[in-house]
Amino acid sequence: MKKLHSIFLLAGLFVVTACTFHGGYKSQPTSDLYMCDQARQMVLAMSHSMQNATVTYQGQNISLSRKEYSEIPALVFSDGVYTLHYNNGKAVLVEENTPVLTGCKVQS
Repeated sequence: MKKLHSIFLLAGLFVVTACTFHGGYKSQPTSDLYMCDQARQMVLAMSHSMQNATVTYQGQNISLSRKEYSEIPALVFSDGVYTLHYNNGKAVLVEENTPVLTGCKVQS
Protein backbone atom coordinates (compact mmCIF):
# COMPACT_ATOMS: atom_id res chain seq x y z
CA MET A 1 0.00 0.00 0.00
CA LYS A 2 2.83 2.38 0.86
CA LYS A 3 4.47 1.72 -2.52
CA LEU A 4 1.21 2.44 -4.37
CA HIS A 5 0.80 5.70 -2.42
CA SER A 6 4.34 6.74 -3.42
CA ILE A 7 3.61 6.03 -7.09
CA PHE A 8 0.47 8.20 -7.02
CA LEU A 9 2.37 10.97 -5.24
CA LEU A 10 5.15 10.92 -7.86
CA ALA A 11 2.61 10.83 -10.69
CA GLY A 12 0.81 13.86 -9.26
CA LEU A 13 4.08 15.74 -8.86
CA PHE A 14 4.98 14.95 -12.47
CA VAL A 15 1.62 16.33 -13.73
CA VAL A 16 1.98 19.56 -11.74
CA THR A 17 5.58 20.00 -12.94
CA ALA A 18 4.63 19.32 -16.56
CA CYS A 19 1.79 21.86 -16.40
CA THR A 20 4.11 24.44 -14.91
CA PHE A 21 6.51 24.19 -17.83
CA HIS A 22 4.00 23.67 -20.65
CA GLY A 23 1.32 26.36 -20.46
CA GLY A 24 -0.30 25.23 -17.23
CA TYR A 25 -0.57 26.81 -13.82
CA LYS A 26 2.45 29.12 -13.60
CA SER A 27 3.97 29.00 -17.05
CA GLN A 28 6.18 31.95 -17.89
CA PRO A 29 5.48 33.96 -21.04
CA THR A 30 7.88 33.74 -23.92
CA SER A 31 9.87 36.89 -24.64
CA ASP A 32 11.71 38.10 -27.71
CA LEU A 33 14.04 40.97 -28.49
CA TYR A 34 12.80 43.34 -31.16
CA MET A 35 14.89 45.80 -33.16
CA CYS A 36 12.98 48.92 -34.15
CA ASP A 37 13.52 52.01 -36.30
CA GLN A 38 16.20 54.46 -35.14
CA ALA A 39 18.21 51.55 -33.62
CA ARG A 40 15.80 51.24 -30.69
CA GLN A 41 15.12 47.95 -28.92
CA MET A 42 12.30 46.47 -26.91
CA VAL A 43 11.56 43.13 -25.32
CA LEU A 44 8.09 41.75 -25.89
CA ALA A 45 6.68 38.97 -23.71
CA MET A 46 3.28 37.47 -24.48
CA SER A 47 1.34 35.03 -22.36
CA HIS A 48 0.72 31.62 -23.88
CA SER A 49 -2.99 32.45 -24.11
CA MET A 50 -2.13 35.62 -26.08
CA GLN A 51 -4.36 37.65 -23.73
CA ASN A 52 -1.58 39.68 -22.07
CA ALA A 53 1.68 41.24 -23.19
CA THR A 54 4.51 43.05 -21.45
CA VAL A 55 6.76 45.46 -23.29
CA THR A 56 10.09 46.37 -21.76
CA TYR A 57 11.43 49.62 -23.20
CA GLN A 58 14.00 51.99 -21.69
CA GLY A 59 13.86 50.11 -18.38
CA GLN A 60 10.09 50.42 -18.11
CA ASN A 61 7.77 47.38 -18.00
CA ILE A 62 4.46 48.12 -19.67
CA SER A 63 1.72 45.56 -18.95
CA LEU A 64 -0.97 45.38 -21.62
CA SER A 65 -4.23 43.44 -22.08
CA ARG A 66 -5.55 42.20 -25.39
CA LYS A 67 -8.35 44.18 -27.02
CA GLU A 68 -10.67 42.80 -29.68
CA TYR A 69 -11.02 44.81 -32.88
CA SER A 70 -12.48 42.93 -35.83
CA GLU A 71 -11.46 45.64 -38.31
CA ILE A 72 -7.74 45.50 -37.40
CA PRO A 73 -5.77 42.55 -38.89
CA ALA A 74 -3.35 42.41 -35.94
CA LEU A 75 -3.29 41.54 -32.27
CA VAL A 76 -3.88 44.71 -30.25
CA PHE A 77 -2.88 45.10 -26.60
CA SER A 78 -3.48 48.23 -24.54
CA ASP A 79 -3.50 49.71 -21.03
CA GLY A 80 -5.32 52.92 -22.00
CA VAL A 81 -2.07 54.85 -22.50
CA TYR A 82 0.13 52.49 -24.51
CA THR A 83 -1.12 50.37 -27.41
CA LEU A 84 0.83 47.57 -29.06
CA HIS A 85 -0.04 46.37 -32.57
CA TYR A 86 1.47 42.94 -33.30
CA ASN A 87 1.32 40.94 -36.53
CA ASN A 88 3.60 38.12 -37.75
CA GLY A 89 6.71 39.06 -35.76
CA LYS A 90 6.34 42.80 -36.40
CA ALA A 91 5.21 45.34 -33.84
CA VAL A 92 4.43 49.03 -33.31
CA LEU A 93 4.12 50.67 -29.88
CA VAL A 94 1.96 53.79 -29.59
CA GLU A 95 1.67 56.14 -26.61
CA GLU A 96 -1.53 58.21 -26.55
CA ASN A 97 -1.88 58.11 -30.37
CA THR A 98 1.81 58.94 -30.94
CA PRO A 99 4.04 56.20 -32.36
CA VAL A 100 6.92 55.51 -29.95
CA LEU A 101 8.47 52.41 -31.52
CA THR A 102 7.94 51.67 -35.21
CA GLY A 103 9.27 49.09 -37.61
CA CYS A 104 9.96 46.61 -34.82
CA LYS A 105 10.97 43.14 -35.99
CA VAL A 106 11.74 40.11 -33.88
CA GLN A 107 15.43 39.18 -33.77
CA SER A 108 16.30 35.55 -34.28
